[in-house]
Amino acid sequence: MRLSELSQGTPIRLKAFQNGEKNTEIWGKIRKNSEQRCQIDIYYYEGLNIDLNSPDYDIEAVAFDHGEQKIEWINRAETGNEEKEDRLQEKRESFRIYIGIPVDCQIEGEDSFVLLVDVSEKGFRIVRRESKALRKETQVELHVEDDGFDFILEGAIVWSKQIDDGKIMYGCKLLEEKDSNKLLPYMKVKQKKLLEELTREIER
Repeated sequence: MRLSELSQGTPIRLKAFQNGEKNTEIWGKIRKNSEQRCQIDIYYYEGLNIDLNSPDYDIEAVAFDHGEQKIEWINRAETGNEEKEDRLQEKRESFRIYIGIPVDCQIEGEDSFVLLVDVSEKGFRIVRRESKALRKETQVELHVEDDGFDFILEGAIVWSKQIDDGKIMYGCKLLEEKDSNKLLPYMKVKQKKLLEELTREIER
């Protein structure tokens, strides 16, 4: 089975090995997919943050689609595949963990609700309903109350993208290093919970 054949919502597990030793394990679900682009929502990861298309790693990929299906993983380690598009397209400095909850937000002194899409050790993504995108470097303050956690995150907008009528997604970097320390225990709890939910779904 090819990566591009997986439908939206398919659970997937990726393992990356180097010299026979496992460096990274990722569990998630396909978010968007085609022969040109594949994206996943990461529910759990452990190990090193790596480029899964790197020739330095051997990738073991399994989709849980009516049983376990081994995925043909195309990366640059295979001669002649440099131009093929049937690969995971996202590259990131740190893995994002899917959250998907509404949170209180303050932007330029205005209180509102936003959807907290996901978080990483270095930042977060939010979706806000509005007609015009906010400027880069605009500061954003989130109040996160979830799974027994209650904390404030301060970030600055680094990019924006119109996703449909009236909704704009923003990528934000954390302003304070201490905010990363707040996120780490939260991310661990969310990872455990998301992996448990995913495992139950696979076993049904």
